[in-house]
Amino acid sequence: MTKSLTIKPEALYAFFKPFKYLVFAFILFFVGMFLSQFLNNKLVFQIAIGVTGVFLLIYVYNYLFIRSISYIINKEQIKFKRGIFTIKEDFIELYRVKDQAVKRPFIMRFINAMQLSLETSDKSHPTFNFIGIKKTNLPNVIRELVEKIREEKKVREFD
Repeated sequence: MTKSLTIKPEALYAFFKPFKYLVFAFILFFVGMFLSQFLNNKLVFQIAIGVTGVFLLIYVYNYLFIRSISYIINKEQIKFKRGIFTIKEDFIELYRVKDQAVKRPFIMRFINAMQLSLETSDKSHPTFNFIGIKKTNLPNVIRELVEKIREEKKVREFD
């Protein structure tokens, strides 16, 4: 692998992950509408609209935040980039990866996605997660890259 590999969370994962905020927004809207008619008070409806708007903004922010995430893998390290207003980048050296696990809850199986967890000896990221990424052979790719870089740098990992 001479080039870097860029991976992003799936759009459907970004849609469904913060879905609870969307549900709360609609519930609050309908409860506010019902209460305003029952109490014959427009203030209750206006408050419900305001709170609904806040939940919709939270949903949109979370969706955009998940869509902003990118994982860039080259032959020596993983670069983790995320953020909307402030962009943060973290780096994990591949020779620090100790173990990996794939998790596929129901919603991820439904959208053909997975969560890849890496256990590392990195101080800032002892466990690193690739969230909502497309189901691929990425675990094998990372395992091969880890073996190559350890061999190249003559590094061994101890527990």
